[in-house]
Amino acid sequence: MTSKSGILRFAAITLVALGLTACASNDELQTEVESITDAYNEAQTSVNRGNFRRGIQIFEAIQARYPFSDLARQIQLELMYAYYN
Repeated sequence: MTSKSGILRFAAITLVALGLTACASNDELQTEVESITDAYNEAQTSVNRGNFRRGIQIFEAIQARYPFSDLARQIQLELMYAYYN
């Protein structure tokens, strides 16, 4: 009897954990996408204001964290421009 109740308890905990993980992933993905675009906009604002070092730091951090994102190519172009100036 003990092993059966232990298995049921384990199964219940696993199902609850999977349910919570599935719910959290959508919110985390949305937050991650927002943080990428926020950081990109902040870096672009820094470059436009002439603060190239700050822009470069942010662009490099985004590039390191998300090398295969949709913005990766654009960030490389922005970095070239910032380094040039």
